[in-house]
Amino acid sequence: MAGRLDLVTLPTLALDPLAAVIGRFRARHPQVRVRLYQPESEEDVRAAVRTGQAELGFSDATSHPADDLESVPVGEQELVITMPPGSVPPPDGRMTVDELLTRDVVTGFEGTLVRDLLRAEAERQGVELNVVVEVGHRESALHLVVAGAGCAVLPRPLARLAELEGAVLCSMDPVLNRRIDLFRRPGKLSPAAHAFQDMLRQQGP
Repeated sequence: MAGRLDLVTLPTLALDPLAAVIGRFRARHPQVRVRLYQPESEEDVRAAVRTGQAELGFSDATSHPADDLESVPVGEQELVITMPPGSVPPPDGRMTVDELLTRDVVTGFEGTLVRDLLRAEAERQGVELNVVVEVGHRESALHLVVAGAGCAVLPRPLARLAELEGAVLCSMDPVLNRRIDLFRRPGKLSPAAHAFQDMLRQQGP
């Protein structure tokens, strides 16, 4: 097999689960060149698939999938609370959303997964979400947490990178998982895309 495989993904999914799968795919199909686009929004991921810029797209699952695209669940990531270096974690290593709402929070703009979750919970409790920094990139939230700007809710693979820089991690109570979907146009895939999809499915959702 030879040629090129065009993929599009949210940046955090390039770290996990795609990096490992791309590595295995390249080892098995060294004549296929992989091109990976990384826009910041879920809608941009779906738009790239819709227009043919990429054959396969990876994004957060949506409760309102586009009618013109097929979606398949391919994995989950636990979302964990990431606190600045020197923070004292809860005794049991878990923190409720109620507790998080009392802290300074670094999060994405309105419309992003975590921001909407926290806003909805704050409204339910009748309290104000204390957002101290808004960012367009989850990777930026990692660096801001390490610098002491506030706490962030990050996918565990990204949070582990912050932990290497001294950040303190704790699980959410109850545990919150982010579901990852593969998006594709209906119809037949190229041999490279078909092989990549099969390899991704082998590792299980």
